[in-house]
Amino acid sequence: MEDGSEVAIKMIDLSVLSAQGQTPDMAGFEEEVQTLSKFRHPNLVTLLGWGKHGQYRYLVYELMLGGDTFDRMLKSRQRVNPAPFLWCDRISALLDAATGLSHMHNSKPKAFHRDIKSANILLD
Repeated sequence: MEDGSEVAIKMIDLSVLSAQGQTPDMAGFEEEVQTLSKFRHPNLVTLLGWGKHGQYRYLVYELMLGGDTFDRMLKSRQRVNPAPFLWCDRISALLDAATGLSHMHNSKPKAFHRDIKSANILLD
């Protein structure tokens, strides 16, 4: 970013959505972005902004340098140079993820994560 901070950018290709039979709806996309940008919680990745260019839409998030729990679990099971993922760290990640989801589910308006999996639980 201009201030030197790093961000994570998710690119959405509308032509791929169309090929999958999903109807790309810009109004729906903007509404969802507006809803997601209202969430501020220590256990949720912050949506900082968005952009569009042609068939592409971009979501700009805060960068989480710790990777995700799926990769961390794989690295902990490697035979050569395993990276420990201690049970106390696993439980902490689980409780933090549950707290963030609870915040979303109990907010006004309610929001529900539709793709909960270990690859979507990010670590800092």
